[in-house]
Order: sequence, then structure tokens, then C-alpha cells
Amino acid sequence: GEKAEAFVSAAATLAGHGDLALALEILAPGVLRYPDSRELADLRQTVLARLMEQRQLLDPFGFVVYAQLTGAELSPVG
Repeated sequence: GEKAEAFVSAAATLAGHGDLALALEILAPGVLRYPDSRELADLRQTVLARLMEQRQLLDPFGFVVYAQLTGAELSPVG
């Protein structure tokens, strides 16, 4: 992709089909290549939020990993 839109389009298509982990993998180099792209950053946050939602009850370690990638601060349990 010569433009940020190529990464956005590919990742949005994958996310729309439910392949969130692969969408995140596509977004990672896009964000590095186009750090000023608001659209890439927003889509990355959306994909990460959906991944967190998927894992919050069944995969707490996956949840924590994706939460850290979003920059979310988690409070201790208890």
C-alpha cells in the first residue's frame, strides 16, 4: 500500500468478516508507516476494543494483552 487507505481498507474488510486478529496484524505496519493517520489509529482502537470484548470472559490473559495495546489502565481485581 502506497497510501494509508490501503491498510484501512484491508483491515476494515477483515474486521468486517470477523477476522480481528489478522486485521490488527495488517494495521500494525500501517500505523508505523503512517503515524499521522487518524483513520488508521481509530480503526486500530476499534479492532482492539472488539478483541477485548471477545476475550473479556473466556480469555483473561488475552484481554489484558489487548487492553495494554490500547493503553487502557486496568484496576486490580479485588
